[in-house]
Amino acid sequence: MEDLRNKDKSIIYIMNYVMEIFGENYFTLIDAWDASRIAIGFTRKDKLIYISTNKHWHLSPNNVKCYAEFEIIDEHTLMPVITTKCLENITKEELVVYIKEFMNGVFSLN
Repeated sequence: MEDLRNKDKSIIYIMNYVMEIFGENYFTLIDAWDASRIAIGFTRKDKLIYISTNKHWHLSPNNVKCYAEFEIIDEHTLMPVITTKCLENITKEELVVYIKEFMNGVFSLN
């Protein structure tokens, strides 16, 4: 598990919510954005979900919204091959719906 001590409580809240829905072992948690206190990523095989609470970190946990990118990545380098979707101002509940669609291959390319 990544060292998350420097992360903002808003991104920790979103991360915990996602892990509660999918289980702690479904994704690999990555923090390739060490300098950002409000960003985190989840990977599974060739898929990466980047999440940031960019403009919403100051809201109460139940009102936090996030930005999310859904990417197909090279599994060895974790570098993006293609971004399939970018979403702004989505709730944690909406995020989970989009994650389920992404993991099930429902997304079409933008």
